[in-house]
Amino acid sequence: EPAAIVAEAPFPIPQQWFLNGPYMVNATRHWRPLLNGYSGFRPASYDRSYEAMRTFPSDESLLALSKIGVTHVVVHQRAMNHGQPDDRYNPYENVGSLHLLTRDDDVLIYRLLRR
Repeated sequence: EPAAIVAEAPFPIPQQWFLNGPYMVNATRHWRPLLNGYSGFRPASYDRSYEAMRTFPSDESLLALSKIGVTHVVVHQRAMNHGQPDDRYNPYENVGSLHLLTRDDDVLIYRLLRR
């Protein structure tokens, strides 16, 4: 989607923001703006983005992401489940603000619905 703004989960804690490197490589597949990032210094906006993602998919998190402008969330399910694979179900199927677009093995891609 041309106007997509993407966040990938799990979102690394500010002290480990270098873990966003693989997400930045992933972004070369879609070339859309990415909430996750990594460079030579960590801007204050990273900490705000982390706070928005910290409790994903809580209502507070989804509202904060929407305010930031995020439209899509890519979830790496095993990482969100602390390494445990569980691809039998959509873990956020009961979250009304998330619409599952597609999944591929460990990756689930959601559209964040505006309310």
